[in-house]
Amino acid sequence: MRDTKTGIERRELLALAGATAAGLLTGQATANTAPTPDALVAAWDDFCETLKGAAPPLLAAPAQSPTERASALQYLTRLTRHTLETELEQADPAFPRFYRSQTDNMQQGGPNPDTSYISATISGDHAYRVFGRRHDVGFVTISTLRGLAAIQQGKPGFVDNLVGEALTTDEEGAFEIRVGPRRPDGYDGNFLLTSSDTEAIMVREIFGDWNEETPMELHIERIDGEGAMPPPLDFDTVAAALHRSAARTAFMADFWVKDLARFEGSPNQFLEYQKRDPEKRSIAYTPGGVALVGVWQVEPEQALLLEVEPPDSPYWAYELGDYWFLVDYWNAFSSVNQAQMVVDADGVARTVVSHVDPGGWPNWLSTSGHTTGHMVFRWLESSEEVTPRVRQVSLDELDELLPKTTQRLTPSERARQLADRRAGLRRRWPV
Repeated sequence: MRDTKTGIERRELLALAGATAAGLLTGQATANTAPTPDALVAAWDDFCETLKGAAPPLLAAPAQSPTERASALQYLTRLTRHTLETELEQADPAFPRFYRSQTDNMQQGGPNPDTSYISATISGDHAYRVFGRRHDVGFVTISTLRGLAAIQQGKPGFVDNLVGEALTTDEEGAFEIRVGPRRPDGYDGNFLLTSSDTEAIMVREIFGDWNEETPMELHIERIDGEGAMPPPLDFDTVAAALHRSAARTAFMADFWVKDLARFEGSPNQFLEYQKRDPEKRSIAYTPGGVALVGVWQVEPEQALLLEVEPPDSPYWAYELGDYWFLVDYWNAFSSVNQAQMVVDADGVARTVVSHVDPGGWPNWLSTSGHTTGHMVFRWLESSEEVTPRVRQVSLDELDELLPKTTQRLTPSERARQLADRRAGLRRRWPV
């Protein structure tokens, strides 16, 4: 499988290099003058015109059903939210703050429903202090990441990582991480290296039992930056951020269609997403593990039967989403992990992908009305080679293929299963 050189971060594209609005807008203001009305209109027109180019690649993709077309437009709205948040609202590395960089309505790249993605924009020109409490969320990774321009030069997406137990805490779960271009003299605690091309820090909280594990407390401050105030907002900054946001939206709309197309020739198979060597991995998906990706295709009268022997891993899971890498966290059974999975008496974990409830089978992934999309199988910190077996079958065949000893869910129990899922999300992301 070819190694992509796009530099797009698999779960969180944190920096897309693009031209600033300078020189593209007429009547642009200087630092000491107000923008002319023509400049304001030109900045907005530039933003809107660039966004217009985002739709054609989606509409030309193989996913053509009414549901897929509707999801394509929803993807553009969610992607636009994502890019505006990154390029405009959270763009100043001198005054960073953690924010949720993937949500149910602000997505790109197939976010894992088990994961809270928490990001902050930083720079290799500054040093930072990250602090908080670990609590008991199942698995945590913290990474410093490069931006697109550096990665396109052949550099890896990651600069540095703290994975799993590498994050040390005190007896009460409190921790501190120093982040910067060099370890402070005499400091022997948690440290993340930055480089001149570092653009972000990302925390991934990966939950097993959604209703029991407690999210982390997280804070970030720039060393010697607390108490300082940012300069007043100026027109050039906003105009440039709008230009970058629109360019990034258009780029990403095209990127993910082409990314999934790599797997079109082998539908309903899990294939390795990218080379495992972190030094060669331009797409910085979850460190400490492996991601297998595929295109699923299931008609209404069909099902996929996924079978795997559970690996010796602190976290492994399936994810199912649509063709645009959108994932419905709240309203569908779009994922199942090792803490939620029912393993059959013969030691095999069986999961069914189908349009309708497969007779109460406990491990169900719902298509949400789509007939094609993306699927992911992840496992972390395991030396085993794990590839789920996938069979495409008719719904009528399932009863003969599934063990009789596994307890099925009643309709009311299925409804409770979905209610528990939503309760876990509300617990993780309180209003």
